[in-house]
Formats: sequence, C-alpha cells, structure tokens
Amino acid sequence: MRLAALVVCSGSLVLLSACGHGSIDRKHDAMLAEADAHASAQMVYVRCPNGAHIGPSCGSVLELARGEAFRTKFRDRFCADKTDEACQTAFQRMIDAELQKRYSGADFGAVARHCDANPGTCDDPLAYETLLARSHNDGVQRGHADVESEIETSRRHAKAAADAQTAAIVGGAVTLAAIAVDRPRCLSYPSALTGVWVVHCR
Repeated sequence: MRLAALVVCSGSLVLLSACGHGSIDRKHDAMLAEADAHASAQMVYVRCPNGAHIGPSCGSVLELARGEAFRTKFRDRFCADKTDEACQTAFQRMIDAELQKRYSGADFGAVARHCDANPGTCDDPLAYETLLARSHNDGVQRGHADVESEIETSRRHAKAAADAQTAAIVGGAVTLAAIAVDRPRCLSYPSALTGVWVVHCR
C-alpha cells in the first residue's frame, strides 16, 4: 500500500499528503452523508406534504385519535370487557405511548413546563403536538451536530496521522538515497600481469 502510494503519487511530501487526504476525505464525506440521511429520516412533521392524514414521519397522532371512527374502532377491539373508565385509561395510555414513540427525541418535561407557563396554548391537541414535534426535531438536529463534530474530528486526526506517516516514508527514502550516494562503488577485473582479480573502489 505504501509503495503503491509512492508510485501513484508524486514524490513531493505535499503531494503525497494530498494523495492520502483524498481517500480520507472520501471516507469521511460518506460518513457525513450517511449521518445526514439518518437525521433526515428521524425528523417528524405534524402535517404531511402530500395531504395524507398520517404517515410514518408526518401527520398528527392526536388528530387521528380524536376522530370518532378511531375511537369506535379502539372500543370495539380493546374495551369489550372494560368499564368506560378503564377503556378511557387504556386509550390514554396508548396515545401517550404513541406520542413517546413518535417524538422520542422530544423533551416532554420542557414541553409540559411551557404549557403550564402559558395557559391555553396547549389546549388544542394539534398545538400541543406541534410543540412535541419541534422539541423532537431540535433534539435530532443537536444529535446530528454532535455526530458531524465527531466525524470532522476523526477526519483531522486521520489526516494528521497520514501526514506523519508520509513524512516518515519520505524521510526514510531520503536516508536510503543518501546512503546509496555515499556508498563506495567498486569494480573488479583481472590483472593483466598476474591474472589475479583486482577490486578497485572509488
């Protein structure tokens, strides 16, 4: 691998470093692209761009849940042997679990404190869910920024290591060249007078 780099790249220390940096950049750019895609997939919006009522990462859980058709379906499936109070408790627990799952990056405590400090702002289910979505997306973006920082730190460290390795390779090549220049060059030939082989160095 090192010899190949010396052949493919120029013998210049700067160009050798640039050659090594290229593969490092490609690797870390791919890592950034993967992190971007992961963060984008985690974002959630309370409105679907295609007008759908709800989807995997868009739409309102609370708007769907407050519809009479959804409530009737829930009662029929899960409340046949429950009192109205027990059915309502089960329904609310299910909704809470769905909100926790969809907005896993949200700070539910901070949203609750905001609602307590601003009476009436969270009475509308869509307004409350919008706050959860914003908190979740903010958390996703903060996490993504941390990942980006880690990748860039890894890139810097990898380039520094590559530079040190390149310097060592070039330094070794220069040392070998110096030894080769300083080494005496010898010729051997038979003496015309004695027939004995003579070694002559210069």
